Amino acid sequence: DWNAGNHDSVFARASYDNSTSLKTDSFNFLPGLGGGDYTHARSYALGETHTFSPNLINEARLGYNRITYAYIPASYGVDVCIQLGIVNCNQGSNPLYSGGALIGGTGSELSYTGDYGTYTVPQNTYEISDSLSWTHGQHTFKFGGTLIRRQISYFTAVAPKGFFYIAPYGQDFTGYETSELLVGGTDMYSVGYQNGFYGENNQEDGFFAQDDWRITRRLTLNLGLRYDLLTWPSEMHDRMSSFDVNTGTVQLAGQNGVPDTIVHQDYNNFAPRLGFAYDLSGDGKTVVRGGYGIFYFIDSGGIGYQLDYQVPFQATKYEFAFQGNCVTLSGQTATPSTPYSCPVNTNSAAVSAPLPAPGYTSFDAQNPPAGLSMNGVNQDNHHSRVQEWNLQVSQQLSQKDVLNLAYVGSHSSNLATYYPYNNYEIGTGTKPFPNFGNITYIDYNGIGNYDGLQVHAEHREKNLMITGSYTWSHTLDNSPGAFTGATFQGFYEPGYNYGNSNQDQRHIFSSSILYELPFGRGRRFGSNFSRPMELALGGWQLNIITQLQTGTPVDLSTAPANPSNRPDLVGNISYPKSITGDWFNPNAFSDAIPTITGYDGKPVYARIGTLGRNQIFGPGYRDVDLSMQKNLHLTERYTLELHADAFNLLNTPQFTNPDGNFNDATFAQITGVRQYTNREIQLAARFVF
Repeated sequence: DWNAGNHDSVFARASYDNSTSLKTDSFNFLPGLGGGDYTHARSYALGETHTFSPNLINEARLGYNRITYAYIPASYGVDVCIQLGIVNCNQGSNPLYSGGALIGGTGSELSYTGDYGTYTVPQNTYEISDSLSWTHGQHTFKFGGTLIRRQISYFTAVAPKGFFYIAPYGQDFTGYETSELLVGGTDMYSVGYQNGFYGENNQEDGFFAQDDWRITRRLTLNLGLRYDLLTWPSEMHDRMSSFDVNTGTVQLAGQNGVPDTIVHQDYNNFAPRLGFAYDLSGDGKTVVRGGYGIFYFIDSGGIGYQLDYQVPFQATKYEFAFQGNCVTLSGQTATPSTPYSCPVNTNSAAVSAPLPAPGYTSFDAQNPPAGLSMNGVNQDNHHSRVQEWNLQVSQQLSQKDVLNLAYVGSHSSNLATYYPYNNYEIGTGTKPFPNFGNITYIDYNGIGNYDGLQVHAEHREKNLMITGSYTWSHTLDNSPGAFTGATFQGFYEPGYNYGNSNQDQRHIFSSSILYELPFGRGRRFGSNFSRPMELALGGWQLNIITQLQTGTPVDLSTAPANPSNRPDLVGNISYPKSITGDWFNPNAFSDAIPTITGYDGKPVYARIGTLGRNQIFGPGYRDVDLSMQKNLHLTERYTLELHADAFNLLNTPQFTNPDGNFNDATFAQITGVRQYTNREIQLAARFVF
């Protein structure tokens, strides 16, 4: 920080991070999803504040951030597949193809082995912002804007050593995952390849004007308008594509009238804001506040949902059992047979052909190859938006006590929803594109609603501060997002998923106590302490934080037929809340849902289960954290802070949600505790100067 003169102040910031997280493989002789996760981050900022006059001030900022995420498998450099006789895996001398193929499924009989491949994702963010504040009469105006340029690169592959996917519970062939592999019955096989970096760019610019208007001594209005220019990403060489669910063809960026972003740009992101504060009593002890605003944000999901790393550029090959392909760890049959009827089961000599190589020698976007799997997107998507409003009353109860009551609400729209578009359709038994594989359709048609009642109380004294907060809330949506998902997600029934959101917690209470012990100079006791006594007994501080929360919901599922469905509700939902038995009553649900025969002979549900989304709630969360702090005031300029912190002081078990899969033997039971919730104690020191 530098005061350059009476009118200018400048600051500069820099941060550096090189973090490595290593995980050993789960097995002694097989690769088991271990490896190294690397995070390298650099951040730089420069700012200048110029005072033109006491009522006219300008603030300018420059920023640059670079962060790189990377993963290297634990078996990197070891040709595990060659040692085991798995083909199409360790290709040549390229170490990127070393390690083991990914083998596993969604059942519980086999653990995953192998890995998905080496990757690195460097990201650059450039930012320029400026704001001008002007106080004029009863108005405080502020104008400004921010320009952000984001650059994200990807170097990764979708299973470059191959992915042998076993059907859930072995339902394709034998009914048992181990025997599926032994007789050569994988549900799907895919293989990709490493072919360089993909570079994605987009802008996130915003401009605003606001006015804090003090109409009277008791009433202030906050008026504002913001405009956001949020561009959809483009790839620097137009290597983007999307599956068109209307025509069954592939759209290529920059070709045949398709924009380089594929999605049409959205230029209508105007966001008004309105707020007020009113001194109800005129003495500042009772204040009513309220506000309303619109906010836009980018919701693009993870790497797997981007459009710039798929067919035909990334070109992962897929083969499926529903196409009659019989894939084993050592090869496949020469020609496809009847779906789900592999001759390998009775004749191992039928494995006479190699597994497919990644990529396509020729690709026709108007006539995509069978087995194609990729993402599609609605070209007319609009950016996600949330409208927020609140009304609150603050009351000073005494000189030391304040109480705040608030109602907070919001409505979200245009939420990104990720539909497994090519699933079996409930009630028809068909797939939209039976010759293709997995098609994820990204449609910004989700909605969400939140209503909350918030109470906050605060008590302050000279050396003591106590706070307590309680929130009752209810959150609903029909779009769980990119990383959690829902049991059933049908593009033809988007309203069926409207229910309790994955983050719905009805009751949350938290409290904190910060107490500076009354010993030492300037305190109630020991104000005349000698220097040694002050260093030993003065400057102690105690902090206690308590959190009590009700549980989050569980979306029940059943899947003896296709696609994944919710069970029927046949009784009253009740909670025995047993940790060793049933958390909820499993007899309130049934999977006796009628089925029909699908186009390929597999059972398909005739209707959707009667149970709504996220109707079961798991165990709550209870936690007490304690911190002791000792401040050693070495001189007027130098202070050494010593900390002893205990997280989850009482070591209270924080249980995971119960098993929500109706077909599991542990259905309705709790099978574990949350990660990283055990008691942790840390010692720390901080030097302040």
